[in-house]
Amino acid sequence: MKTNEIVKRAQQIADLENSSFISWAENVQLLNEAYRDIYQKAINANIKFWLKDWVLKDGENVEGNTTRYKLPSDFYTLYSINEKGTNRNLFRKSTNEAADGFKYDIENGYLVIYGAMRKDIVVKYYKTPQKLYYRDDDINSEVNQLSNFSSLQGQYSDACDNRLVFFDDFTKKMTVYDIKTETKSEATLTINYDTLALMIATVEGVMFFTNYNSEAHIILVNYDGTVNFDNTITDNPNYFIDEKKRLLCYGTDGNGKYAFSNLWNDFPVKYVKDIGYDFNHGTGAFVNFVDFAEGKAYYIDRENDSMDFILSIADLASGEVERFDQLFGDFLGMFSVFDKWVYNGWAAVPLAMGKPSESEGSYCIGFNKKDYKTSYGMTDIDGIIHSIFEDVEIDTPNSFFDSMLAYSLALQYKAKQNAVNEGLVTLYQNAENQFFNSLPQDTFSNVRIQNVY
Repeated sequence: MKTNEIVKRAQQIADLENSSFISWAENVQLLNEAYRDIYQKAINANIKFWLKDWVLKDGENVEGNTTRYKLPSDFYTLYSINEKGTNRNLFRKSTNEAADGFKYDIENGYLVIYGAMRKDIVVKYYKTPQKLYYRDDDINSEVNQLSNFSSLQGQYSDACDNRLVFFDDFTKKMTVYDIKTETKSEATLTINYDTLALMIATVEGVMFFTNYNSEAHIILVNYDGTVNFDNTITDNPNYFIDEKKRLLCYGTDGNGKYAFSNLWNDFPVKYVKDIGYDFNHGTGAFVNFVDFAEGKAYYIDRENDSMDFILSIADLASGEVERFDQLFGDFLGMFSVFDKWVYNGWAAVPLAMGKPSESEGSYCIGFNKKDYKTSYGMTDIDGIIHSIFEDVEIDTPNSFFDSMLAYSLALQYKAKQNAVNEGLVTLYQNAENQFFNSLPQDTFSNVRIQNVY
């Protein structure tokens, strides 16, 4: 079942349908709390649905016969460690025990193995519970003038927070609408260029990638129309928009450290190790997306010396880069990435299962921001603001788990209203009993004592 269905079912149970009593952000928090609580109960009951295998390879020798292994990124809790073939168990090293024999310990994100390994070691562990979000209902910004703008040549658009920004390439007039106040301002910009490649709205102002006198330029313009910055791009700078719609530049800080810096204010936002980007941007006219919460950078570049644009995702911690299949062929338009979307001019194309979807797309103005408080948003050409979070298919053993999760969430709703009733508690307990009674497939499910002396 998907998260949106769970939330709607819980609201029905708690008599909160069509109510704004609980915000999207609090709903997400309560949903994840309920899911993690039930997930842990299932683990305690020895339910193995979420178990994963990990064969230890390429460990780091610490000293003597002690080797450590970086825990997988989805490691939640350990189930067992066995020697492959013999199935010999490894027992956890006690606090004052000598570091010899065949034992293990977990320290600072590493699995530490004491003793020489004769065979492969297989680790079984429970993966980290999913982070659950859901798609909220659309909102009409009620800005009527949006229908005057279309995909006509020379029209550029973008969105940032409450602002919808439009630029006419012929008149150089910038129009800014405020969604909340439903007001607009206009300014004719005093910027020079031969061609305009890309316009991006950020928190601080509007960024233009241009070509002037055969040189690539970046121009930063404040929302009142004044020019903040105009400079030639002499190399291939790595520009990124983060989830707060800040304009960041990735590179060295002059002291040998790599950092994402705010280009408007020129201060580091995040220090990272060298990710090892291999850009071949030509004029550098690209703006990509970095998600610090996920620890990933999404960008589009050209692979090798071909003209084919490739979507790549870099892990900020490990530096590993995953490249996907050909995305845009040799079309020389300027593309950007935001969250799980690829954006080109007016069309936003979602990334399905980590890869671009060729069949889906949205006729949109741009991305407001990745808002963890309201779930918004992306604004389409009709002024409708959409949730940027998608429903999550919850990884559960059976439908009884879904029912238990819905009742657990409904109980939290009632508790928030100071209106918990015994009938709802009983319904939750029934759902819990149904779940745990439905799972055992082995009548001899009691685990034997492993060591008999």
